[in-house]
Amino acid sequence: MALIARRYDERADASCEWLNTAYLLNQAPRRKRGADATIRTFLVAAGLHLLDQPPTLLNDLDYRAYVHTQERFVAEVAEAMPLT
Repeated sequence: MALIARRYDERADASCEWLNTAYLLNQAPRRKRGADATIRTFLVAAGLHLLDQPPTLLNDLDYRAYVHTQERFVAEVAEAMPLT
C-alpha cells in the first residue's frame, strides 16, 4: 500500500511502482474464491490514481505474477502493457 499511497513526479516511476504493486498483491493473498477479481479491480483503481488513467490489464497478469520473479514480471509486463 505504501507504493501507491503517494504521487510520483515522473510517470515512469509511477508505472514501475504500479507494476511492483501488481506483483506483490498477487503474491500476498491466500487463495480464496474471488481474490483474483478483487485484486484486478483494485489494480485498475490504483492505476487510475497513479497514472491518471485506468490501465487495461492483461488477461494473464495474475498467472505471470505467480510464475515469474518480481524483476522478470515487471520487465515482461512493462513490455506487454505500456503504461508510460
